[in-house]
Amino acid sequence: MNRLKYHTAYLAGPIDAVSYKDASTWRNDLTTFLHSLNLFVLDPLQKPIEKYNEDEKFLQKRKQLKKEGKYDELHQLGKPIRAFDLRSVDCSNFVIVYYNLDVIMAGTLNEMSICDLERKPCLIMCEQGISSIPDWWFFTFPAEFFFEDWETLKQYIRDIDNGTIKNPHKRWWLIDYEKIAPPQLKC
Repeated sequence: MNRLKYHTAYLAGPIDAVSYKDASTWRNDLTTFLHSLNLFVLDPLQKPIEKYNEDEKFLQKRKQLKKEGKYDELHQLGKPIRAFDLRSVDCSNFVIVYYNLDVIMAGTLNEMSICDLERKPCLIMCEQGISSIPDWWFFTFPAEFFFEDWETLKQYIRDIDNGTIKNPHKRWWLIDYEKIAPPQLKC
């Protein structure tokens, strides 16, 4: 059915407190999967705007500014990054979160809160298992949005996309973008 065609997913998860490889590997894997379903992906490490990319060099610069106590410079450097990432949550149809209780994820928690305020699906894959997800998120999002591994989360997305899940949670707004797409984008 391809009900999610042209929808956009934002990939939220730890960046600051993990290596660049750990921040990017799962995002690259999910991007490949989502693209195979004709979805757009907003990845904070691969921003579609060159000026604000958070590559490995940028992450090292942030760490250096902090180490040197140049907090005002760090604030100025990071302000547009935060703004763009939160705007990416705004532009997405749903958010996928890699939640790891062993890592500080201040930005991710902010993004999850925005996602809730906007009443969007927030699919959470918790490294330590569903039962480890803090109660606050159970009060916030329906349990069907919680996953213990990437394969189960991907299957849920496939099931939404192909119509196996006939009536997904009301946070899902399955927009038929074919109806509004310009003729050159229609397949």
